[in-house]
Amino acid sequence: MKRIIFSIVVLASFTAKAQTLFSYGNKTVTKTEFLAAFNKNPSQNSDRKKALEEYRNLYVNFKLKVQSAIDGKLNAQPSFVQESNNFKRQIAETVINEEADAKALLSEAFTRSQKDIDVSQIFIASNGDTTAARMEIYKAYTELKAGKSFDEVLNKFCNDESVKKAKGNIGRNS
Repeated sequence: MKRIIFSIVVLASFTAKAQTLFSYGNKTVTKTEFLAAFNKNPSQNSDRKKALEEYRNLYVNFKLKVQSAIDGKLNAQPSFVQESNNFKRQIAETVINEEADAKALLSEAFTRSQKDIDVSQIFIASNGDTTAARMEIYKAYTELKAGKSFDEVLNKFCNDESVKKAKGNIGRNS
């Protein structure tokens, strides 16, 4: 007796989770299946109840048309089979390319994460005269290339006290 009651409770819980929204022929559409399809195609309508009703009508018609095509063996016609195979090839090619691109990007990101770059700056403000600032930048660059120490060039050319205080250090960039 306990097993029968337990079985009824289990069956009732399964049917509560998989509520049948509608059926056609010997097939059923559950609430979960319908909502998954509805949520993939967001509606512009702000009234959710109205949007659900409109989508339900479209979804029922879609399911009926697909079933009608299957019943009429339209899916076995050579033109359909060829079109289906072409579509599958196109999709497969896109998926393979996307996976290859993702793997390449992941590999590049991993490689770049293996080294740290310490970034420093010498800030030279233009104060409205970009030509004079450009000349100062060129002089600082020339001195760095000549072998002067970064700290020496920083203290000589930088005109921002906070950058001088930080010794030009912006931080580590991975």
